[in-house]
Amino acid sequence: MSVGPIELAVSIAVAAYVLMFVVYQVIKREMGMPHFAQEPDFGALNRRIEYYASLKGAPVASTENASRLDEVAHEVLLGTLKKVEAKNASLTTLWVFLITSMLLLATSEALKEVAYIKELMSALIFVAFPFLLSSLAGMKQLDQIDANRILTSTCSARDAALRMQNQLKRSLIAKETDFRFSYCGAAGLVFILMLFCVAFVLNFIWSQT
Repeated sequence: MSVGPIELAVSIAVAAYVLMFVVYQVIKREMGMPHFAQEPDFGALNRRIEYYASLKGAPVASTENASRLDEVAHEVLLGTLKKVEAKNASLTTLWVFLITSMLLLATSEALKEVAYIKELMSALIFVAFPFLLSSLAGMKQLDQIDANRILTSTCSARDAALRMQNQLKRSLIAKETDFRFSYCGAAGLVFILMLFCVAFVLNFIWSQT
């Protein structure tokens, strides 16, 4: 039984969403993202930030499990957060460009004779939206509303400061997870579009010979 264009597009989208879910879970695990109500372990992130800070002359903490970063390490943490937020913003722009390009290809009169082009581009556009949303989520910075959830609690100033720093660490891990997921998707989609362009050019050359 032959597969129609609509069925093909739906099959591609469903398979891609299953693959995306698996890839995102793997990235979350590698990044150290906590699952559900689990408390995150910032040990690896603390060491990474402290070692970066040591390159700026700051002493490395005497214990690897130190929960609070010193002043220089905290500045490194903030700088890394700003960097990954900017990269997610750049990826968002790239995804908007890719989605717009695929929409133009799907509606192009010049390509309407190409088999399955409309269905293929429609499926890829549908697949692209989770990556776009991931980049958008990675752009968000912690604001006063996020801080109020800690400031309104009945804890000491030292505990509140530590919880706010941990909030920044959790945000960094989440945004780096979003960035890597979105980056992998962008790289994969660009590769697919390149293969499509090469196949289209080769088919055109062969049709002229």
